[in-house]
Formats: sequence, structure tokens, C-alpha cells
Amino acid sequence: MKTLLSLFLTAALSCQLPAVPVYPGAAPGRAAMTETASGNQTVYRVSNALLSATYVHDRGKGTLAFGGLSVQGKDVAASENTLFIINLKDGSALRSENMTLQSVSSGYDPGDRKAVKAADRIPSRYLEAVFVEGAVTVRWRAVLHNGSHYLRTEMKISSSEALEANNVIAMRYPILPNGGAVVVRGTAKSGNPVTSPDVFCGLETPTGVNFVTLPSGSSGGDWNPFSWSPTSWTDVTDSTLIPEDMKTVNGMKLNMDNLTTCEGAVSYAAAGTDTVTFRYASGTHRLNMVGVQLLDEHGSVISQDIHAGYTGGAASQNSYTLQIPAAGTYRLRYWVETQTETITSSGTIEHSLSPTLVVEEDAPNDPWLVQGRWPRSAALQPDASETLRVWEVSSVIGVLAPGQERRSVLAYTERQRAVPYRSMVHYNSWYELNINRNGGAWQNRMQESQCLPVVEAWKKNLFDAHQVGLDAFVWDDGWDDFDSLWNFHPGFPDGFSKLNTECLKQGAGQGAWLGPTGGYAPAQGSRLNAWKAQHPEAPAFNLSNSVYFEGFTDRCKFMVRNYDMRYFKFDGIGSDAEGIINVIRELRTEREDLYFNCTVGTWASPFWYMYADSTWRDGNDYQERGDGDNDGYGHRNKWLTYRDDQIHSTFVTKSPLCTLNSLMFHGVIHSSHGGPNAMSKDVESVKWEMRLSVACGSCLQELYLDKDLMTAEHWAELARCIKWFRSNRDVLADVHWVGGDPWDDTQAENDRGGIYGWAAWNRDKATLALRNSSKAPHTYTFTLRQALDIPPGNGEAVAFRAVYDDQPEHRELTEKPLSPDTPVTVTMQPYEAIVFDTGADTVSPRTAWDAWIAANLGGEDANNEALAAETADPDGDGIVNLMEFALGGDMLKPNRLNGREGDTALITHGMEEGHVLTMTFTPNPDAVGVVRYTAQFSNDLTTWEDVPVELPEEAAKTPTPVTVKDPGASAAIPRRFARLNVEMMENEEKTKD
Repeated sequence: MKTLLSLFLTAALSCQLPAVPVYPGAAPGRAAMTETASGNQTVYRVSNALLSATYVHDRGKGTLAFGGLSVQGKDVAASENTLFIINLKDGSALRSENMTLQSVSSGYDPGDRKAVKAADRIPSRYLEAVFVEGAVTVRWRAVLHNGSHYLRTEMKISSSEALEANNVIAMRYPILPNGGAVVVRGTAKSGNPVTSPDVFCGLETPTGVNFVTLPSGSSGGDWNPFSWSPTSWTDVTDSTLIPEDMKTVNGMKLNMDNLTTCEGAVSYAAAGTDTVTFRYASGTHRLNMVGVQLLDEHGSVISQDIHAGYTGGAASQNSYTLQIPAAGTYRLRYWVETQTETITSSGTIEHSLSPTLVVEEDAPNDPWLVQGRWPRSAALQPDASETLRVWEVSSVIGVLAPGQERRSVLAYTERQRAVPYRSMVHYNSWYELNINRNGGAWQNRMQESQCLPVVEAWKKNLFDAHQVGLDAFVWDDGWDDFDSLWNFHPGFPDGFSKLNTECLKQGAGQGAWLGPTGGYAPAQGSRLNAWKAQHPEAPAFNLSNSVYFEGFTDRCKFMVRNYDMRYFKFDGIGSDAEGIINVIRELRTEREDLYFNCTVGTWASPFWYMYADSTWRDGNDYQERGDGDNDGYGHRNKWLTYRDDQIHSTFVTKSPLCTLNSLMFHGVIHSSHGGPNAMSKDVESVKWEMRLSVACGSCLQELYLDKDLMTAEHWAELARCIKWFRSNRDVLADVHWVGGDPWDDTQAENDRGGIYGWAAWNRDKATLALRNSSKAPHTYTFTLRQALDIPPGNGEAVAFRAVYDDQPEHRELTEKPLSPDTPVTVTMQPYEAIVFDTGADTVSPRTAWDAWIAANLGGEDANNEALAAETADPDGDGIVNLMEFALGGDMLKPNRLNGREGDTALITHGMEEGHVLTMTFTPNPDAVGVVRYTAQFSNDLTTWEDVPVELPEEAAKTPTPVTVKDPGASAAIPRRFARLNVEMMENEEKTKD
């Protein structure tokens, strides 16, 4: 029987939103790499239409240095000789310029169209270098992807011997202020990015400490030789500056992580002895000094006094003596240790020789050195498990579009995060089955026999009744045997197997709660005792210990392999954030698209999402704050105010560049258990929590709903909200805060609450949700440019509609399309909530297509129809662009279209028993919902039978092979032909759920 596989393409135009927020500035275009040799030097330039960075390889000196960064021809970062520093425990340092430069090379990475991470699918240019010093090898890369408005560096550090380090300085950029400030953006303990008027930068880890050092030779604004305050002190940037006598003081081991300095210029009128005495004035902690140094104009130490002292309510050894060799200008450097106490104090500093302050006038555009310090606590062990055998750390420097700081960082985050923004709508068992039952004997805890009716109720009332399914059912604390490392207690005789079978009937997976440090007492103690009995060599739940690390990750892998686990809730990280990051890295090798929710122990840093999918908002699970009548409605109002005030205070005000789209808000609660039992149970109360929960845009949608409290009206409202959320996922990735503070105790009684909410925007859609948390009416005046964060220059009007027909009418928002710059005034009644969108229920394929073209071509080429048209074939492989887009091909690199099973081709064909012709292809996830795929079969190449292709839900998240079988095959038919038709969807084909 002869078979032929052919393909046919048609193209029609339409519109759709990108799955990932796009950079709001000029299109970056395609990445390029050039090499220019002159004498002993080769200059590597990695660039695109937006940015250009150079690196200089000096073969004579054996060094590689950063040559600077420009944005559209404007210099934004100066040159820097040191790419990285590894500060070792013994006080020495491995600096890139002093290590042996083994090799330097440039390369091209075509990207992996099947990758889950958005950036990994996109081609890139890179510069790679290998540095060696003794047993230590550093593999370093600078990487620029097509369409990227940012440049990344990557480091992989390995050692053939155990390596102990205090930290790694993995980022050093001399940033030009260009008339603005170079500042750390955020107040979290670590993981805050740094911004200037032009760029943002930072280590791509929440444990990294990014900091700014003043221009060389200048003094800080808080420098005063005669006083100090908490803001006078700066991080130590180079371990070689620490005096040898200071590394051990009064039994303390001092290093870059527990030392801080303050320094600046002074002038002495004559030689002599200067006694420097620190006098405490105020503060909650004393100041713990360890030394004072005198430096000459070259930065060399010419006099010093090193010893421990303190000044506070009492003082001891708080005077230091320096020998001044002659009249002149010098630099004073004060040293303080922070291991004993943090610095909260202020005070005065007395000098017996009376120097004078020298005011140093900095050049207005001198570069400020921005650095990223990655703390290291555990040694690098060459014989450890694979994930722990190599230290991996990376950094970013990216371009900020004018007036679009937040969205510029968001566009970077969504391309680089482990998995792009996606929904995780799930049931959580905590309130219904676990609270106050998660300890004690297993007979009194959650059991399979109680979980199965829950799954059945959701299938009947949501999946069957409304055709809405969950992403997962999550079983919270209480399912395991406390005398084991996360084995099941007898109430789950088959583990999660039966539950898995039932969950799959409604298209849902499963998730589980685990505590990486053992959970909470008293169960934690039982788990630890059981573990120590079997593993005396690892007597603690410490993830830096390879034995426990492997034990914990192996247990998680077992669950993934056996129970279709799609979600892990890691609760109680403690101080081992680095450990949980390594756990996640390891588990993603098992299943790349696993959803990880990291709760207690996280903080507000955008770099968490390079690893985890969501993090905790901080605070208590359930609490009340603010106004509300003393009834069930009042309790729910106070709960919502508390929840949102936590987000405002922890994230919005303290970490403005950390996205809100991945916060664990602590979802909808409708339960008769625990504190939430005080809240009203009727539909009117619960429905607005449901509506606001989806309107906040978080990808993590938790449902703490007791099945026995859910009426038909509750289920219907829940289905409506989930449908709205899923139909707006494309724009909700941009969600951000609007309005004011949900609660401020310092204001007058009726002004402690107010109007606040969330908004999201892209060029095709927008959402806006507002709530008044006050017992009094409030008015909010704004422009849509402010509320939606619309980029400068975009003047398109926005036409809002009310999402829910029973919400209060606000014709000022819906009567006519609104110009972005026209002020709008909204007056809201006490506790009122409203949600609006623009009615575009699906996204526009045209934008996803444009983003793909820009990522591959960019610059002027993106507007060249000869290269960028849907029917163009720029690489000459016979596969036009729209087909490349639909099948995840590379429009600039020849691909093979047809093949048999086992071939490397975009489409393969095979034969099943009964002469059944099959056709297999893998849709590009970015094209799912944008392109329609239709299989066609024929006997004669004239008359074709259409076979619609139904794509599985996961095809929109991760590359998923799809096989279509010929429905008309028969042994009596001598020949059959197959072809795949792809076309851009039309808008009118999409209707509201």
C-alpha cells in the first residue's frame, strides 16, 4: 500500500494577545555577535537593535573584561576589568582577571522549541569563557536572546576539591546615573533589583544581595567623620580590604557578610596622634566597632587600630588611636560588625586632633559600581549529588522603557521565569479536612475516605454541571506518617492512587503540602527523630546536606511518577532558601512544568520566580483588619481588608518591581472550620470574594471551599469566575496595584480605608477591579494612563464594560470609550466592589504572531514583507513562516518538514494496524489558540476530508505531540494522502464562555 504525506497551507489574518507581557519600548530585534581583532585584543560585541555590549579579550594579558553597555547609542554602563570575584573563607579571593583564562569563544544557540521556559525557546548569541585557578573552574557566559531587552551573564563554578567561600560577587556593572539615581529598589533582606534612569540589574536569585558603591574616591551623602546614623554604613565589596587582624575578633569570625564600613575624606592640619571615640546617642541597638583605618591618596593603609568595642547604654573599648604622619588630606575608614546586632543607632564621633571634613565634588556622571553578592554557607563538594556539585548563579542588566519601569521588568521576568505565568486553579483541603486535625493519631486526621467524596462533589457540581475543571486537588498538612519521611499514614492505604484516578476523570491533577524542614511541631519532631534513627550522618533536616537533599527530592519524585503530581506546596522554608531553590531545580528535571508554591519563609523579590511559580504574601492565613459591621458580612469585609493590606504593605510599597501575578493571596475561604467560620455563608457575601480573587490576577487561585456549604448558586458563581479568569489570563499577567492603602490606622476614622484594586493592560485588552474598604463613601479620581499603566504615546481609547450584571452601575466608566488622559472620578459606597474589562474575551493572534516575528527578525527586517510575511520563506527550506510558527520551527534555520516515525522532522507519519495512516506533529505553545490546525485526508489529492484537530489543554503550556489518525483508511483503498492545514483564527470565531 503506497502512502504519501503532503502538507497544504492557507493563511488568514486576525488578532490575539501574547501569552507573555512584551517589552513596552522599541523592538529589540534579533541578536548579533561580531568579533574585531586588533593586535593582542579581540573585541566581542553582542547586540541587537536596542542595546550593545562589548567584551575585550586581551591575549597578551590573558584577561577578559567588560567593555561597556549602550542603549540606542547612549552609554549607560562603563567598562570594568573584573567580571566576578569568589571570596574564599580563608580571606583570599579569586578574581577573574587573576585566574587563568583557558578559552574564549562565541556561539549561537538555536533554542529549544519544546522548552517550558519562554527564553529557552528563543535563539540566542553568547560569549563563553573558561577560567581556571587550581582546583576551581568557572564557566562564564554572556547571553543575548532574540527579542530581548536585557543581557544576562551565567556562571557555573565547580571544583575538584572541597571549596569553602563566603560569597561570590557575580555581577559588577559601573552604571552611569545619567542625571538620575542609581538605587536599590526594595527593602527585602535580599533579591532587590537595582535601577538607574536607563537600566535595571541584579542577581537572578532571591538570596542575592545587590548593592551600589559610590564612584571611586567619592564620599556618601551620609558620610560625616563626626557622626553616624543607620544609613551611614555600606556593604564590604572586596574581602581583600578586610585587615587580617579583623578576621577574628574576640572569637568572632568576621567576613564580608557580617562587616560594614563607612569612609570619606578628611584633612589634618598637623602630624600627631588622633584618638577617635564613638559616643552613642540613640537607637534600639548599640554600635559594635572593630576598627578604624587611615588611608593615603592611593588607598594604602598607613595607620590602623583593630579591636572590638561598643557604645550604647554602656560603652567599652570605644576609642581608637591613629598616627597621622603629616599635615594633609587622608581617608578615614570606620569598621563595624553586624553579627552581634544590626545597626539601628546614631551617635557622635570625637577626634582629639580635630580634622576637618573634605567635601568631594563628584563628576555628575561618574559611574556607580553596582554589584551582586551571592552568599555561600555550605562548601562546594565535588562528590555531592549533581545539583549540589556545581554552583550556578546568573545576573541580568536590562533596559527600562521610558515611563515603563514596572512593565519592562515584568517583560523580562516572564521570559526568564521557570515557567511563564499560567493558571493554577485548585481546591485546597486545609479548612475542610485539615485545620485542627493535622496532628495526633492518624485515625483523627484526613483520610482517603474523606477526600474521595470531595473529589466526587466537585466533579458533579462544577465539572459536570458547568463544564469547568480544576487544575489540581491539593491535599494539605495531615496526610503523611509522622514517623517517616513523607510516607503515607494508614488512612491512605494506596497513597494517592485512587484519588488520582478520580481527579483525572475531571481533567485535574494532584498536589500536596510538604514541609522541607519537617513541617511544624509536634509532627516535625516525630519526623526528625525517625529520620535521625535511619540517618545518623545527617541529623537535621538541612537541604545543604546531600543525604537529606536526596531523601527529600527522591520522595517528591516518587509522588510525581506515581500520582500525576502537578503541584507542590513547600511550607516552612526557614532560613534555607538556597536549599529549596536546589530542590526545585532538581524536581524540574523530573517534570519541567511542575507548579511550586513556596510559602512561609519567602519574601518580596522578583527573582523568586526564576525558580518557584508563586510565593506567600506574608502574615497570617486568616485575620481581620479594618471596618465592618459585627456580622458575617463584616467579618468577610475585614478579612479581605487584612489580606489586601498585607499585600500592599509587603509587596506594593516595599518591592515595587516584584510582580503581583504570582502571589499566594490565600484564596477564597468558605468554610465552617477555624476562624473563617465567622464569615457569612450566603451567596452575596461569598461571590464577591470569588470575583475579587480572580480579579487580583494571581496565577495561584486557591479554593478553600467546604462542599457541604456550597449551594447551586455558589457553584454557578464559582464557575463563572473561573471562566472569566481563564479567558483573561493573557492580560492578567500584567496585573498591578491601583489606588491607595486598604487600611491606614494613622488617618481619621472615616479615612482609614479607601479605594484600591488591581488593573491589567495590553494593547488589546484591559481589566480594572476596585474596592472600597471603608465604612464611608470614598471618591477616586484617576486617568486610565495612570491606572492601567498605559505607555507614553499610546492614545487609544479604552471601552470598559461591567463584568457582572448585578454589580453597581458606574456609567462614568462604561458610557463611552475613555481617552487614556481624561480624568475619571469614581464614587464608591461602603465596602462596594466592581470589576470591569474591555470585553475582548480572547486574545488576538496578530500580537502573538508579531511577537514571534520580532523575536526572530527584529529591527527593520520585521517590517520587510519579503522576510516577515506569513507566506515568506527567509531560510529557503520550503516551509513558510506561518507553518514554522504553528509547528515550532525556526524561520531562519532550515528545517525538515516531512518524515517517518523516528525522523527529526516537524511532521512525521506512520502506519498502524489496519492500514491506518497517522500524522504526528507538535504545536508551538505560543500558537495554540492563535492558529487552527486541521488534518485532511484524501484518496486522489482532489477531494479532501477535514478532520478537526483537538489539542490537549497542556499543549498551550508545553510542547505536546499530537497524533491524528485517518478515519477513512481501509485495506480496500490502495492509496491515501494526508496533509495539515494551518490558518490564523478569526476573532469572530471566538465567543465568550
